[in-house]
Amino acid sequence: MLAIDLYNLVVKGGPKPPHEIISQFPSTCDNFAHDAINPIVDLLKASRQANLPIYYVTGLFSSNRLRSTKRARTRLTQDDYEIYSAFAPNRMM
Repeated sequence: MLAIDLYNLVVKGGPKPPHEIISQFPSTCDNFAHDAINPIVDLLKASRQANLPIYYVTGLFSSNRLRSTKRARTRLTQDDYEIYSAFAPNRMM
């Protein structure tokens, strides 16, 4: 199982429609990310029960992070690229 970009930054701003939060949280996946939380938790649990390895891939925080686009930016925090708590490996055991 490959778990990509399940970090805090994608759920910032809460389960609100994109047009309500995009100016404040341009990196969020808004209500779509929040709608996916429970199905992802279920998938991770099923993978663990089947003894499948789970590989987490996320970004690293850096105050000098390069940007590949010119879209709006927000100030990143150390916590932004940590795995979202509902998906954390220690919660699945």
